[in-house]
Amino acid sequence: MLTEFEVNNFRKFSNIKIHDLSKMNLFFGVNNVGKTSMLEALFAYSCGANIHPFFNYIIPHRIQENNTFTMNGPYKAAELILNVFHDIAEGDTMRCSFSGKIDGKDIKVQHQFMPGQIFSGLIPNEMGNFETTEPISKPSNIKVEIQGIMSIPVPKVPLGTWKVSTTNAQKFTFKMDYPDFRNVNPSAKPLIMAKMDDILAHQNEIENKKIYSLLLRSRLLEQVIEEMNRSFSGLDLENIENIPYPDGTEASLSCRFKDKRVVPMYMLGDGVRRWFNIIGNMVAYKKSIHCIEEIDVNFHHKAQGPLAIQLYQYAKKFQNQVFATSHSGEFLYSFLQGIRDEVGDALLTDDIRVITLRNVKGVVKARTLTGKEALAAMDDGLELRV
Repeated sequence: MLTEFEVNNFRKFSNIKIHDLSKMNLFFGVNNVGKTSMLEALFAYSCGANIHPFFNYIIPHRIQENNTFTMNGPYKAAELILNVFHDIAEGDTMRCSFSGKIDGKDIKVQHQFMPGQIFSGLIPNEMGNFETTEPISKPSNIKVEIQGIMSIPVPKVPLGTWKVSTTNAQKFTFKMDYPDFRNVNPSAKPLIMAKMDDILAHQNEIENKKIYSLLLRSRLLEQVIEEMNRSFSGLDLENIENIPYPDGTEASLSCRFKDKRVVPMYMLGDGVRRWFNIIGNMVAYKKSIHCIEEIDVNFHHKAQGPLAIQLYQYAKKFQNQVFATSHSGEFLYSFLQGIRDEVGDALLTDDIRVITLRNVKGVVKARTLTGKEALAAMDDGLELRV
């Protein structure tokens, strides 16, 4: 389990250290204080030298639309890379690092990027300090098809060189070219298996089918359905099925209700679908770090307590560690109260942490409270978001 974590020069953070992490950790604060950046940092750290998820998720994460990434030119790619780093004062070399204590062992992950000439257009005061490469200099065998009639080659644009290293391991170096800079082979095993869930993850039908399959194979589907009915009053869900269309082609997951209606899962409310996605991922990704963005989104307050209990129980059963963000005081109180009512104050103290993030004179600071301390503070009327 990850018990300590430090971030240097990444996204929102010049430097931030967090101690005393536990089984379930909730980052709490106002908008734009760095909660999502912290989840990205945790995910990047978990990847270690396995750079493929970093290139394919962390770098383009902020331009995701409908579960796809929009990338319309080399300058867009360069801009995304630029914004990985908090401080780019050293224009010819950009660095960030993540350090943590995993099961008592200190491990550091360091990233270094040496930008190509294309960056001189994005940082005018640094022109001439970059690698002497032309913005467009290489032929490419990558082609784009136009209306199924013809295809044209897309020129490669050198972006720069990326290096990554972990404690007591070799350094990996990657040459990055647009448009295929994300197509790198996994270079190493991750430090810890990790899953990143943003607020649209429940709309990914492929992911939901994977969850359904694993729940069915693990003989947990019936139990999950019962828990969904307890969490959402009046749901009356009888079964989740994968029914093919009449011509035999694959269809979306279907929900069969006790009144015999059969409805595609994508027609259900966002809260129900997100519950299935979050809890199901506890089973699909065992012994992993789970980073859940804005966990309060889409959930009615009456479902928040049951969600807290079930998330805790599934995380414990499948040896997962949860990191989630929220800026809802109502959700945080329901979350903590639900766990206290179910399992008591002892586990609030042992297994639950609330990390409040605050911007103090331009620097993000963190304070860690146990779940019991956070709940007591809210009972006393203290506002934890500011």
